[in-house]
Amino acid sequence: MQNKRNQIQPSSVSGHLDSVDLAPSGGTLSGWVVDPALSSPGPVSSNVTLIVDGVPVLRALASLPRPDLVPKIAAQPQHGFQIKLPREL
Repeated sequence: MQNKRNQIQPSSVSGHLDSVDLAPSGGTLSGWVVDPALSSPGPVSSNVTLIVDGVPVLRALASLPRPDLVPKIAAQPQHGFQIKLPREL
């Protein structure tokens, strides 16, 4: 019998990194992510993790309104994210 913890499940998550704005004081990543498995029947936001060199460094909740996603991609608009980058990155 296989150990289910080590099995990789196919993902139906979709998303887009819309912008990367860099400045000497830091920066911002903006976009959206939708996981249909979490979004039905109502809006459930997904976590977005920024990974640098294989190490997770920041996490944000994709819960900002994105009405442009409705109805083609999502039933509800709460799937946008904006991650503020520290100067060190």
